[in-house]
Amino acid sequence: MQKEISVLLVEDNFDQALMVQDFLRLETKYRVDWARDIQQTWNAVNSKNYNVILMDYRLPDGNGIDFLREFCKKENHIPVIMVTGEGDEQIAVQSIQAGALDYVVKRGSFYLSLPALIEKILREYNLQLSVKESIEKIKYQALLLNNVRDAIIVWDLKGNINFINHSAQMMIGANIDINQNIKANYVSCFDPEINVEDIPNIVNKDIERLIYKEHINIFVSSKITPLFDGDTLIGYMDVLRDISDIKKKEYELLKLTIAIENSAESVIITRPDGVIEYVNQAFEKITGKRVDSVFDQYIYHMRGQSQASFNKIVNSIRSGDTVQYEAWFQYTDSTSGYTLEEFITPIFDANQNIINIIFTAREISQKKKMQEEITRAKEKLSESTRLAAIGELASGVAHRIYNPLTSIIANTQMLAKTKMPHEEVQEVLGDIEKAGWTAQNVVQQLLMFSKPDIGSFEEFDLNSSIESAILLVVGQINAVRMNIITDLHDKLPKIWGNQRQMEDLWVNLLLMAKDAKLSENEETIYINSRSESAENIVIEIMDHGIPIPDKYKESIFEPDFVGHERIRGSGLELSICREIVRQHNGTISAMSTKNETTFRVELPINQLQDK
Repeated sequence: MQKEISVLLVEDNFDQALMVQDFLRLETKYRVDWARDIQQTWNAVNSKNYNVILMDYRLPDGNGIDFLREFCKKENHIPVIMVTGEGDEQIAVQSIQAGALDYVVKRGSFYLSLPALIEKILREYNLQLSVKESIEKIKYQALLLNNVRDAIIVWDLKGNINFINHSAQMMIGANIDINQNIKANYVSCFDPEINVEDIPNIVNKDIERLIYKEHINIFVSSKITPLFDGDTLIGYMDVLRDISDIKKKEYELLKLTIAIENSAESVIITRPDGVIEYVNQAFEKITGKRVDSVFDQYIYHMRGQSQASFNKIVNSIRSGDTVQYEAWFQYTDSTSGYTLEEFITPIFDANQNIINIIFTAREISQKKKMQEEITRAKEKLSESTRLAAIGELASGVAHRIYNPLTSIIANTQMLAKTKMPHEEVQEVLGDIEKAGWTAQNVVQQLLMFSKPDIGSFEEFDLNSSIESAILLVVGQINAVRMNIITDLHDKLPKIWGNQRQMEDLWVNLLLMAKDAKLSENEETIYINSRSESAENIVIEIMDHGIPIPDKYKESIFEPDFVGHERIRGSGLELSICREIVRQHNGTISAMSTKNETTFRVELPINQLQDK
């Protein structure tokens, strides 16, 4: 069945309009509507859809060209055939310029040519629409290709580039453009082993290629696809994607894998429930268990632990923090074992759920033995230094005992040789008792100082430890014409620590201040204690002795501080002082100028909960 062609005839002459209308209606495929003027024409095109308009030039309310100019402003307007009188060829030209697809001259039986003309015009119009749609489609496809992330290059069988999008120009270089030959620039950017002649052998294959661009290597994923027009090969299209970041991550992952495999530390990766998914070679060396024997086992079963202990570990790392601990494990079928220092780290997914747990461990049995040996050596060194201090204290203690003993002897002789009133006797006996207690106190302090340190911690008063130390050394201090002035805060909170070690600390610092005395003039050592904040107590010991040389200020607390310049002790005391302070979680520092040297000790308050 033929498709009906709808025609709008615009004609003010009734007879001519009727003649054209009747003739076209004889052809059953035409449906003809009639408009007498421009106004009726607008009403008709706005209310119905027509395939073509037969437009007369001269109309009662205007001319056809004015209508045509306005009508052709509409997008996708229907074709118009202008009908002019004989001798109006100029109008015909204007009509074509205004947008008419053709024209017909009213001459004789002109209406006889209308069906063929209408058919021709409709074919041309449909062809224009098809071309326009194709162009729009091509423009849209080109727009898409220019905005896709992948690089796209199309070339014909001669190697001439027909299309290259923006991504390809950015990836390969702006010097690559349409109509260039891929042999000249495109292929030269790639691995030289790939030639244009090789392209048919790698079509439809996903391959990785290397681009050399401005001294930078770019890795790309490439797939070359043949293009056909029907069954005829007309060219190739290459779609490339920059995979440099992926290759870089793969390389980093490879390095990480090699590093893990060759690490001296054991690495175990488990699922969140503790099932082992990976172990490295160091695991076998440390534990004695074969790598392939532990896969799919629960790590806590392998170590003889409970699931509850493992769940406790998992809960402790949910915040993202790494947990560190030491543990002893027994070798299989053996009473011996090994000690591990282990770090446990969680791995999260995008939703902050734990997907894996990494156990990184190193065997520290030898390290523990060395630490124990170092501790024993430190204890022996500390004891040797203590004995040396006791030897130095001996003369001062003897001096402190000599005076009260002299008083005891003199008063006793006086009582034996003279008769004295009862009141005077009581006074003399009081002096004797006081001198005896003084001698006993000094001897008791010396005995306590000489006892081995058992290393226990307890709560004690810091000022008391300072006063006990002063009582021990004041004799030596006074003997070299020095005195001690104290400013001890009377409301200091008690601290948690070893009182004997603290007394050792103050004794060493005071004796070193004595050794640094500059002249024969009387000098003073100042000691003060105070609480600078709610967290710590500060003790400062200051003297005006020999200053610490600049070259020793950085290493004064190191045990190698010996040499020919014995400014503060024998070279070992300050390292022992630092160790005592460190064991009490404190810090010690020295500030020395030409006229003044101060040792500052900071100790934390309220350490009970940490012990």
